[in-house]
Amino acid sequence: MRISCWGATDWGGERPALEAAGLAVLTTPLLTSVAGIFDSIRTIAAALGAEESGALLIGRIAAEIIEAEEAVLGRPQVRAAFLYAVSLDDPPYTAGSGAIENELILRAGGRNVFSDVAGFPQVGFEEILARDPEVIFTAPSQVENILRNPLLQSVAAVVDGRVVGIRASVVASTQVAQALRSMIQALHNVTP
Repeated sequence: MRISCWGATDWGGERPALEAAGLAVLTTPLLTSVAGIFDSIRTIAAALGAEESGALLIGRIAAEIIEAEEAVLGRPQVRAAFLYAVSLDDPPYTAGSGAIENELILRAGGRNVFSDVAGFPQVGFEEILARDPEVIFTAPSQVENILRNPLLQSVAAVVDGRVVGIRASVVASTQVAQALRSMIQALHNVTP
């Protein structure tokens, strides 16, 4: 039997426990791009002896991404940010360059207002105000933390009610095309 653990680290020490129980464990790197998702699919498919199924899955996802991207070709870019606001009071974390969220904003026809920062830094409320994203993506459970924050009430995305919840489990997974379609809908009001 094989168990696949997604992510760059052994979050809770599960790997040693599974290996001690005689299970083979495969840990893939943190997913920071669509190419990384495809690499992980190939790795897992090879470990399972299912290379053909892995290739078919990659082909399906790639086709869905291309089809979605066609819906925004030639459209003006929309200022966007992907923020993680774990509380109402604390400054949120943003997805900058090197994050899959940044790549998806670009693929969806947006311009990440935080693309000049790397990784997932915490950003001050004043910086969000200055960059004024027209659309903010966040975890569904964190939408209200952004909408209700008194310091963000003049941000275009908050004023216009364009704070959109997207599950991280959809963003960095084989459901990435679904996340992209949701982001395109939010940015351009078109259904790819």
